[in-house]
Amino acid sequence: MVDAHKNFAYSTVATPPSPGVSGTSLVVAAGGGANFPTPPFNLTVWPIGVIPLPTNAEIARCTAISVDTLTLARAQEGSTARAIIAGDQVAASITAKTITDIETMLVYNGDYAAGNYVDGQIVVYNGIAYLCTSPTNTAPGGWPGGITPANPPLTTVYGTSLPASPYDGQEAILVDSVTNPTYQWRFRYNLGSTSAYKWEFIGGAPVVVSDATAQGVPNGSWGVWSAPIFAVPRPGEYNVTFAHQIYNSAGTVQIYYGVSISGAAPSTAVLGAVGFANIEAGWTIPDSPLTLSAGQDLRTGTYAVGATTVTARGRTLSVRPKRVS
Repeated sequence: MVDAHKNFAYSTVATPPSPGVSGTSLVVAAGGGANFPTPPFNLTVWPIGVIPLPTNAEIARCTAISVDTLTLARAQEGSTARAIIAGDQVAASITAKTITDIETMLVYNGDYAAGNYVDGQIVVYNGIAYLCTSPTNTAPGGWPGGITPANPPLTTVYGTSLPASPYDGQEAILVDSVTNPTYQWRFRYNLGSTSAYKWEFIGGAPVVVSDATAQGVPNGSWGVWSAPIFAVPRPGEYNVTFAHQIYNSAGTVQIYYGVSISGAAPSTAVLGAVGFANIEAGWTIPDSPLTLSAGQDLRTGTYAVGATTVTARGRTLSVRPKRVS
């Protein structure tokens, strides 16, 4: 914390310390105590009629003021304690500490990162430089009641997460890896959206995962496949398409299929086909997206109704976001 300051913080010694070289309080001229700032601060004491020099002046730290009585810590900033006498001059003048306080206070800490900040530290956040005015661990923001900062330049962020404090219209590209991404989804932040998911998808190909392994389809109850599988990276609404190749060896059979969320049986069953030939089965929901939490995985589920052997293979899952938070 930097010291307080006050203009014309000057008086003279009415009652010197006792003893003069080591005493820790003095009394200034009547009413002079009001001239000084709120302690603590450093002051200079030197004889009347001369300028302060290292040979005749002392810097002391005022730690308290009671009316006109100043409590002192002697010989500060490398100065030497001197015999203070009545009539000496006392001033809260500029000292080396005053300047180093300023130099220490205004510290550039680069781009903002979560943590603790103190007065005077400067960080850049979303393209805007912020000065910390009081100790805090919160992200930078405009002064309460002040003007709203202008939006930073419209730059597109590229990374495995979206900006934590976006501005209206900001765009970002979300990837699962910055070195070898399997998807690149472009979003624009819509501050005016009434949805909880304000990052709106504006470009990019869907994620397509598949598994060619042939597996038997259960009869009368859901079979949820371990592959293909895709875990969504953020909470939001996702459009999902999937397809199966279904082979029925003989007889008549009904095929049902749906989307499994994190291994659970699908909540919606769709009738795929009836017959005994190779059948392409698929389900598309472009206008009825699934609302998902971050980390929930998507799989496919299938079951058959009919006394026959059914095999599923060539399972393909396609996932594209609609909007996320």
